[in-house]
Amino acid sequence: MALAASLGDEWKQVGHYLGVQRARIQAIMRNVTVGERSEQEAKYDMLVTWLKGAAKALDKVSALSMALKYSDRHDLAEAVKERTRDFSDMRQQHLTIAN
Repeated sequence: MALAASLGDEWKQVGHYLGVQRARIQAIMRNVTVGERSEQEAKYDMLVTWLKGAAKALDKVSALSMALKYSDRHDLAEAVKERTRDFSDMRQQHLTIAN
């Protein structure tokens, strides 16, 4: 939920660039308006909605990074890529040790 917490008001724009349907974003926003969800939970819901609907073959890191860049969140786009690189490095080290 760290990414969701880092997003500001641009979370709706990020959702748009990720291809989350406008009606779904509006439904998520309504839940905040009526007090059922917090703003942070709404951002998280949008990301989960996108992730569940994304094609398995989609490079999700690249798609998310591009959506963040298009929404002028270059800092978060780089953080996502950096975290992915760190994870890949750790995985490679683990595989090397295991063999």
